[in-house]
Amino acid sequence: MRNEIKVLTQGKSSMKTKMYLTTMILFLVLCCLMVPVLASPSNIKPEPEVMWTEGKVTEIKDGDTFEVTIGDDVHTCRLLGIDTPEKFKGRKLNADVRRTGIRSIVHLEAGLQASEYATNYFSNRFTPEAWIHIAERDLYGRDLCIVASKDTEPSIQGSYNCHVLLDGYAVFYKDGKNLKKVYRDEFKKCEVKDSGLWETFPVLMEKLK
Repeated sequence: MRNEIKVLTQGKSSMKTKMYLTTMILFLVLCCLMVPVLASPSNIKPEPEVMWTEGKVTEIKDGDTFEVTIGDDVHTCRLLGIDTPEKFKGRKLNADVRRTGIRSIVHLEAGLQASEYATNYFSNRFTPEAWIHIAERDLYGRDLCIVASKDTEPSIQGSYNCHVLLDGYAVFYKDGKNLKKVYRDEFKKCEVKDSGLWETFPVLMEKLK
């Protein structure tokens, strides 16, 4: 009798083990089937495509803010991926002064030079007729833009945004790490040279970086 009970107990245990293994196998199969669905293109937010529109730079507000026209529309463009010293007094200047510990008069002089660089860029160096890419809008209602003169190729590396970094009149924007990959990978190629403001205001530029 004891042997019969032992056999029955072993049989039940074996059946439980088989049921457990079957359940686990089904679960793993289900997980494998779900992975392609979760990773399918429809569930992944695509990187934005850099689309260019013909326009014109109509006003240089400072080294990193332009007014541009596209058709009949006027846009205030905050240049994507770059930051230049402030040309005007205001909250941004006050914040930069607190952050860097450098007097406002130094910021303003450097900001004036950055603005002069931009003016010269679109008057003496290249035409103000431009290729414009509007990425999105910032918290202040400005368009975040990449602007390339019609004399250059419509690309990030051919843009003012990249040239101003290469010529040393801007730093890569402090929030640049949050740029979408399609922009960030290209801006990485715009390495800053030891010229421009990096030569005349090296401490300021290093602290703004």
